[in-house]
Amino acid sequence: TVIPIIALLIQVYFFQGPLLWPAVALTVIFIFIFLQAQNDTRDYLTGLLNRQQIDDIIHVRIRDFQKRGVFSLIILDMDEFKFINDTYGHNQGDEALIQLSSVLSSSVKSSDKVARFGGDEFLILLDTGDPVEVEKIIERIQKKIDLVNDKDDKLYNIAFSAGFAVYCPSKYSDFISLFNDVDQKMYDVKKRKKKDPI
Repeated sequence: TVIPIIALLIQVYFFQGPLLWPAVALTVIFIFIFLQAQNDTRDYLTGLLNRQQIDDIIHVRIRDFQKRGVFSLIILDMDEFKFINDTYGHNQGDEALIQLSSVLSSSVKSSDKVARFGGDEFLILLDTGDPVEVEKIIERIQKKIDLVNDKDDKLYNIAFSAGFAVYCPSKYSDFISLFNDVDQKMYDVKKRKKKDPI
C-alpha cells in the first residue's frame, strides 16, 4: 500500500496527472515478483525452504565459516511414512508432513533454517556449535510431536529419526561429506529403533 499512497499524495499536492493507477499496477508487479521468488525457494506442500535453497545456504555457511562461525546440521526422517501413505492414503501422508513441518518450524529460532530436503526427509541448519543445545532441540521436537499425537484423533502416530553433527572444516571437506556423515547417523538411529522398538 505504500507506493499507491505516496503516488496519491504526489498527485494531490504536486502533480495533476493520473499517478494512482500506474502506482497500483507497479505494486501488483512487485507483489507478483515477490511471490514468484517465494515459489522458487519454498516447498509447495509444507512452505519450508526447498532443497535447492538449503543447499545454497549451507554452501555459503561453509564458505564463510571463518567469518560467520560454527553451525550444526540435523537430518530428520519421518518413520514409517510409506506405511502411512499406503495404509491411509496420500492425503494423510501429506497431512503428516505438514504437521511435522509445523513442529520443526516452531521448535527453532527464527535465525535457524528448516527445509524439506525431499520426500519425508528434512534438514535443519542451526546457528549453534553446542551439541548439548542441538540435543535439546531434538528433544523439544519430540515433545511437541508427542503432544500432536496425543491431541489428534488419528489412526497413526507421527514419529521421526534424527542425526546431527557440528560442522568443523578439519573434519568435513565440503557439504557432501557433512551431509553423508549426518545422514548415516540418522539411519543408525532408525536402525536402532527398528531393532529395539519402544
